[in-house]
Amino acid sequence: MVSVRRIGIAVVQQGDCFLVGTRPAGSALAGCAEFPGGKCEPDELPGACAVRECFEEAGLTVELVSQLATIPWSYPHGDVELHFWLCRCVGITEAAAPPLPLTPFRWIPRKQLQSESFPPANAAMIEQLSMGVPEGSASWSVTVRFFAASRDAVGADAIQLSLPPGSLLSSVQSLVLERHGSLGKSASSLLWAVDNQYAAGTAQLRDGSVIACFPPVSGG
Repeated sequence: MVSVRRIGIAVVQQGDCFLVGTRPAGSALAGCAEFPGGKCEPDELPGACAVRECFEEAGLTVELVSQLATIPWSYPHGDVELHFWLCRCVGITEAAAPPLPLTPFRWIPRKQLQSESFPPANAAMIEQLSMGVPEGSASWSVTVRFFAASRDAVGADAIQLSLPPGSLLSSVQSLVLERHGSLGKSASSLLWAVDNQYAAGTAQLRDGSVIACFPPVSGG
């Protein structure tokens, strides 16, 4: 049985710049450009891994914004499943100057991404990031409300999330489970609703959507 390594990757954006490093000599894909990231520990969620790796490699504390993509890939050195998460620096405003990362990481403008030598598995992600958000668009704000045991696990009745326009419920599910690991134990049994209608992960959201998360209803 082939073992697939799960890799959590932090795509850290500050203004119109992204945090990019260079893989060291002697490592797989040496000399290639890379985002902070690495192999998930046993039972570690990819988003949590991305945040941890960014601090260990670049010295920056970041938080998750949204899941960008999950890309499986086969390299000569092994099979991987790449989990890309858009992240932002904690305590840094969008307009502020980017914080100084550890070497070899640096901030590069969006327009320079495609000129960097990223590994082939990153090609689709680099193209997506290079396109950016259509001019005039803005983030969507959604509310996630928690009930019964899910409220106890999160420690709050509701939270606000900012999402890219066009997001699906699956983006919210992934983000909530990454931020609140205690919910992961019952992830498969949680029920979700969007604007008062039970919904699956493929449900389309809108700006202002209200999402409900609760354990299965029991009793008769």
